[in-house]
Amino acid sequence: MSIKDRKERERHTLKEKILRATGEIVSERGLEHLTIRSLAERIEYSPRTVYLYFRDKQEVLEAFIEQRFRSTWEEMQKISSSVPALSVIRIQIEGHLRMALEHPEAYRILNQLLVTPSHVPGVYQKKVENHAKNVLEEYIGRTDSLEALTATFLSALRGISVSLVQASSNLSHEDIEQRIATATDVLLRGIPSPHNE
Repeated sequence: MSIKDRKERERHTLKEKILRATGEIVSERGLEHLTIRSLAERIEYSPRTVYLYFRDKQEVLEAFIEQRFRSTWEEMQKISSSVPALSVIRIQIEGHLRMALEHPEAYRILNQLLVTPSHVPGVYQKKVENHAKNVLEEYIGRTDSLEALTATFLSALRGISVSLVQASSNLSHEDIEQRIATATDVLLRGIPSPHNE
């Protein structure tokens, strides 16, 4: 391995360490306690080192969320293209709700970023959103309202996810599963019937 390759690997490892620390700090202490200094302390480097990788806290958060969207995208790619579109939508809804419950800190950050005027969707966020649009189009057919339907569907899914995450500490496993099933059914009923039915 060349020196250049080794340095690039070390750079990637440290960047991943910063993003992992981001999730830990937000999960343990809340988003308001995430600072460049708190990240530096957590990874045992100077704040200057963090600034070598990220311009500011906003850029750290954007990278953290993009990392989560990448994981979501990779999971979506595992779903067979031979599965009917409605089944894909159901799998994605349930997967999204479960991911929100497994990574509540990412969800808090995501929702804060989505309402920030300076937020610029990353490559994987766009891929995930385009995939949702394509699956909806495959199910209902081409329509002038597809963009609006996709935006509404994703907003509703995120809103339900936030609500479920907030309530989850007071719910039994059975109650959580019931809410996931109910939310999935409600979201599916909100999708127009296919044009060919």
